[in-house]
Amino acid sequence: MMGSNSLFKIGENYLKIIEEIETNDGEITPEIEQQLVINKEELTVKSENYVAIIKQNKMFINAIDEEIQRLTKLKKRSENFDNKLKENLKVAMITFGFKKIPLEIGSISLRETDKVEIEDENDIQMEYCKITTSINSEIVDLDFINKGKEQGIFNDVVFTPNKTKIKSTIKEGGVVDGAVLIKSPYIVIT
Repeated sequence: MMGSNSLFKIGENYLKIIEEIETNDGEITPEIEQQLVINKEELTVKSENYVAIIKQNKMFINAIDEEIQRLTKLKKRSENFDNKLKENLKVAMITFGFKKIPLEIGSISLRETDKVEIEDENDIQMEYCKITTSINSEIVDLDFINKGKEQGIFNDVVFTPNKTKIKSTIKEGGVVDGAVLIKSPYIVIT
């Protein structure tokens, strides 16, 4: 019957044995000693089984991680291949002046979107920039940050054009120095 009890049952039995020892004023009878030996052996066997299962499961988890990495690389290659094919289709449609190509299995359409092109990042006004820094305080005064950057106080401040804000401003008729909207063609496959 050794090895058939759960860890919970083994622990429960052990507590009963300890309680019996305490009831006997600490005296360990030959029967109690035998129960302790069996209980420890049973725990060892059960622990061996648990550790074997844990190690086997760890190998399974590692195999899953490796498969995820393999599939991620495969997915990336397939996405790159799709993008290259779409780029080739786009160039061909632009070259031959096609806006749409009807097919038996669907259609290919050439559409355009407005895209922000940054001509000169240094000309972009600060209010059209995202500001990134490692400073742990909130600084809301843009003039203070700009002066600090010029004086070398904030060497790790990075100003990145906020293309969403720039696009919105230009579409509404505003002007953002250093940026323009251009038409950017893309392929739609249906």
